[in-house]
Amino acid sequence: MSHLEMLETLLLLKGIEGISVKDIGSLTGITDFDYSLFLLSQIEEKTQSLPLKLHYNPITKRFMLMISDERVAQLQEKDLVKSFLPRSVRATLALIVLHNIRKEILTPQLLREERGANVDVLAHLNILVKNDLIELNEKDGVSAIELTNRFLERINTEKIVEKLTKLVKSDKTEEI
Repeated sequence: MSHLEMLETLLLLKGIEGISVKDIGSLTGITDFDYSLFLLSQIEEKTQSLPLKLHYNPITKRFMLMISDERVAQLQEKDLVKSFLPRSVRATLALIVLHNIRKEILTPQLLREERGANVDVLAHLNILVKNDLIELNEKDGVSAIELTNRFLERINTEKIVEKLTKLVKSDKTEEI
């Protein structure tokens, strides 16, 4: 089995845990950083015609194969794939992410004001905490909503900034 085939197999086996450059060196017996990048570029090239894409997580410094956001969106539009979160909870999470990107402290009270009186924000927060997507932490005597490391490792927040900004600017969050 070639180094490239071994690397492909390892990427599939590791899933969202991903692999590091050090793992590639251990796998191939070659600790040259450029060689590791060469192998990764070969995988990236091979996946261009596939729904899988090579993804780098800068927080964990690991590479993984993931289904592209576009492919997931296409399947969701056809109702073939459903999110594990209800739509209204996803809208609440979107506002939390937006505040996080802007580096603004978000409290449950502020979130309640932004989502509106007819949205059960506390129920949404409980669901998000149970799914380890957010946590409530005390900051200066105030309860602040923060994204968990699990969320930040799995979701590329930079990619969704534009979508969230458009969503908030068009004020569609109240419809969701």
